[in-house]
Amino acid sequence: MIIYDDILWSAFQIENEYGSYFACDYDYLRYLREKALAYLGQEVILITTDGSGDGYLKCGNLEGVYATVDFGVTMDPKKAFQPQRDWEPKGPLVNSEFYTGWLDHWGFKHSTTGLDIVAKSLDVLLAYGANINMYMFEGGTNFGYWNGANYPAFLPVPTSYDYDGPLTEAGDVTDKYLALRQVISKYVKTPPMPIPANTPKMAYGKIEMKFAGTVQDLLDKLRKPNQKPVTATYPVYMQAFGQYQGYALYRHIFKQDYSTAQNLSVVGIRDRGYVMIDQVPAGLVIRERIHNLSLSITAKKGQTLDILVENQGHINFGSGINNNTKGIIHNVTIGTTILTDWEMYPVSPELYVPSADTVKSTGTPYYSKDGRFMSPSIYVGQMPTLTDPQDTYLDPTTWSKVINLHTRHTPNNSGDTYLDPTTWSNGQTIIRSNTAYNIGRYWPIAGPQIRLFVPKPYLAPNTVNNVIMFELEMAPCKTQTGCTVEFKDKPLINATAHGPYHKYMSQEIGYKYNWHSFH
Repeated sequence: MIIYDDILWSAFQIENEYGSYFACDYDYLRYLREKALAYLGQEVILITTDGSGDGYLKCGNLEGVYATVDFGVTMDPKKAFQPQRDWEPKGPLVNSEFYTGWLDHWGFKHSTTGLDIVAKSLDVLLAYGANINMYMFEGGTNFGYWNGANYPAFLPVPTSYDYDGPLTEAGDVTDKYLALRQVISKYVKTPPMPIPANTPKMAYGKIEMKFAGTVQDLLDKLRKPNQKPVTATYPVYMQAFGQYQGYALYRHIFKQDYSTAQNLSVVGIRDRGYVMIDQVPAGLVIRERIHNLSLSITAKKGQTLDILVENQGHINFGSGINNNTKGIIHNVTIGTTILTDWEMYPVSPELYVPSADTVKSTGTPYYSKDGRFMSPSIYVGQMPTLTDPQDTYLDPTTWSKVINLHTRHTPNNSGDTYLDPTTWSNGQTIIRSNTAYNIGRYWPIAGPQIRLFVPKPYLAPNTVNNVIMFELEMAPCKTQTGCTVEFKDKPLINATAHGPYHKYMSQEIGYKYNWHSFH
């Protein structure tokens, strides 16, 4: 919605920051324009949005489509909107993405933008007559594998997309929300209703996690029934065998002895590869780390080489958005020999269904000689039984309060919560009752995010909620007992980062930041 000449107009956006893409294909943009007009009619207002720079708008705009821009905190609205005016001399000033905060990356410090400077900038922009769309107004969660990544360098985004927004990942009101609301009230009348209360958060405490099996032990349960492995002379990327997200296991049987140490090279790893020989971890290969693309190994003829590959997120901004395949995308060599004849298995921990035998498992993972890694494994625990919540309804006669129309006889112990994997290393968490909910990645040894948001609707009442953790590197116990995970009532997304780039990034993101260096 855009206000111009005191009229509220509806607008439809056909592209988003196409000017940041390396192509400059006006035929593509014309196709989108004509397709939108065919479905929406000739009277609709079509828009694009691009970074606030002439270089972005050059390839992002199109005749017959109104160009808007996006940028963060500024105290100079004339300068910020000048690129839009260069391409649109008349019409409303529109910031389609006014950045209220910024996103995080694994291994970096948590990004924040102070509420005072955001509020002041919003005030300046509204006083200038600009139309503002806040991004993000409410933070979100990259459940499952939807976190994405920036490039270059390859920088995967955490599960939390809290963004330091006015409303949190859980939808809670913040001081920033109150400050921005106060600014907006200077220009438009705010609704005559109270601000909704934040939802209750529950601390369910610790639950015991038991070893269920290694990825090899459970390979049949981590893929669809009767789904056979793909065989090929050379490794093929994950998308080629239908595994667009998550994990894949690449398997090769050694055809000769390698009694002296040889260099196993996996230069085409996308993105992290956990290398095992007969399930025993040999090490880790990591995308674009020149010192982490090969391992020194020994092996015997007939032994099994497994490389579990983790897709850490598809590139969604910048030049790497094409050629965005995952898995192993080049040949694997040992010494000068190319390894041939591979089996490739999709690995989807969200498909795993715990059985009655899970808690009876007496096995343990395999461990690397240096003790740094274990074979990627599944652990299972059970949350305490939750009761049905009380039903509440909004009173439509007043629009001002929530009333209970009826109350259940059982106490309500259900609510949003946060899974805390502090003592674990790196992996994926699933909550499964009758339905499996992929809560997302945890990686506390990298930071800054520690706890994963678990919304109340993901927790089924009056039944078993299984907690499934697919740990890739090292669990906090080496026996059947001692592994726990804890549910807490507060988020933790700003812990100390331990990644390779954290020292290069400022924690405070604000005025004069290069917003379009990556998204």
